[in-house]
Amino acid sequence: MDYIDITPYVKPRAVLNFNFSTILLFRCTRRKYAELFVKGKIFFNQPKNWIQIAKNGNKGQGDTLEGTFLSAKENDNSNFIENLKKDRNLTHFYENGFIYFRRKKIEELYSICFYGLKDNSFTQKNIEEDGKAHYISMVENSYFTDFSSNITESDYESMEDSEKPVVMFINNPHKFFERVKNALKKIGLKEDEIIISPVDYIDKKVISISTIPYPKELLLKDNYFSKQSEIRIIINSSNDKFIKYMKDNNNTIDIGNNEDIIEIYDYYFKDLLIERTGKNSIIFTLPKPVLESFEEMNLERLLNILIQISSNTIPQTLSNDEREDLLTQIKRCIKDKYNIDVVYNNGNVEIYNANEEIFKYLENIEKPYKKVLDFENRICSLIEKRKYIEAIKEIDSELDDDKLNIIGIYYKGKIQELQKKYSEAIEKYTYCINNEIKECDSLSSRSNCYCRIGKYDLALQDLEILQDKIGYNSQIYANKGINYVCLNKLNEAIKEFDKSISMNENNPFAYYNRSVAYYRLSNFKQAKEDIEKALKYDSKNVKYNEEYNRFYKDIS
Repeated sequence: MDYIDITPYVKPRAVLNFNFSTILLFRCTRRKYAELFVKGKIFFNQPKNWIQIAKNGNKGQGDTLEGTFLSAKENDNSNFIENLKKDRNLTHFYENGFIYFRRKKIEELYSICFYGLKDNSFTQKNIEEDGKAHYISMVENSYFTDFSSNITESDYESMEDSEKPVVMFINNPHKFFERVKNALKKIGLKEDEIIISPVDYIDKKVISISTIPYPKELLLKDNYFSKQSEIRIIINSSNDKFIKYMKDNNNTIDIGNNEDIIEIYDYYFKDLLIERTGKNSIIFTLPKPVLESFEEMNLERLLNILIQISSNTIPQTLSNDEREDLLTQIKRCIKDKYNIDVVYNNGNVEIYNANEEIFKYLENIEKPYKKVLDFENRICSLIEKRKYIEAIKEIDSELDDDKLNIIGIYYKGKIQELQKKYSEAIEKYTYCINNEIKECDSLSSRSNCYCRIGKYDLALQDLEILQDKIGYNSQIYANKGINYVCLNKLNEAIKEFDKSISMNENNPFAYYNRSVAYYRLSNFKQAKEDIEKALKYDSKNVKYNEEYNRFYKDIS
């Protein structure tokens, strides 16, 4: 076909970003298929089937616009559109006042879809009274009803177990993707024939043309489906061996057992709420409560619950009467099962009347924690004495212990920070943050290193994240203030120091640094008052005394 200028008819648009980070995958299916999926039997569908499903009236599970790459007004009689209609490699159809075009061969490609929970999915921020932040993602109930033909809870309970819709949680997406790719390669596919990417959602009810290469138009869907947050695996291959394999095996490949990365849950009839609690960890609501009596729990679990209730760190809000009632039940259960008395006192659990068997049981619970604590105490003692070489040797002596080894990475970073090797320390702290190793300590230390090398905006970012995790904190406010001073945002700095002092009126660090900000703003009287307060609470500080005598002493 001769070149035709298409700009009078369609508007090109740049779309898609194929770099993505996925935390979790969901897939809705029936239990019998979910159990096969866990065993490694992965069924691939084809766009032609999704198109037919939508034509049959189920728009949630299917899409008539699947794989379309061009849309124009239905009354467009231009030569360009007329020539496209004659192209035997394309199919066209009319919908909602538009004409759509799709490549015929794209309908035959093999593909599978998942709900992808990504880094940027946690858009709802809830802040507690103490400043701790919770980042929430919500999967609306309508997502689940789309895949279950709107069955009710009563319908669900009356169904055969194998036929019930369920939700599969794939908790290690990238391991799963690797297993799929390895299985496909064994069948004969090449790496570049396997596409794994999120779907991008656009308005398909406008005049438009996709500028991305075939077959990535399968990664463009109408905004109507945006709640599905899809990630797709697409096989772009005409390999005869592969196609024969798929036909002979009912479009199913075997990637091996997935029990280590997949869990099956009952169907959700309410919104699914997911909270990100760390770089690689989440908590989420269950489809229905899991009922477990105290009598069925072991001592460790009972003690954990007792601590949570006593310290008011359980998710649900309890009245004082409800809290006391639960604590009474737990203590009675512990007494009946183990014949010991338990008291929670200022963060400590005190156990009375324990026999030798109970002591051994508690020692076994404590062992892994005590081992880590002893290791950290040894390292900290050496660091305090500036015996850095000996500290490194002590860390390296535990290379065979995975837990101590990864904790050691943090302390290697701390040593490098003290040696003013800030860039090297930042690498260690970043590894720790990404792997949730002493995460809050690592954020605080990395922020300090960023500040030392002049990357104040990055330092402030880390302090904001740290505040979200631990709540309002006097020292965090003071550290934020220092970075604002370095950025010469002096009024913002003073606001942070004000907050720091309001939480701790005896904080000389905050008073001193606020005095610096006031001094730079030529508010010398207030600057002098602040440094005098700093000296009141830390009279022997050499730096404070030197600067007072040099800059402030003669201010009246």
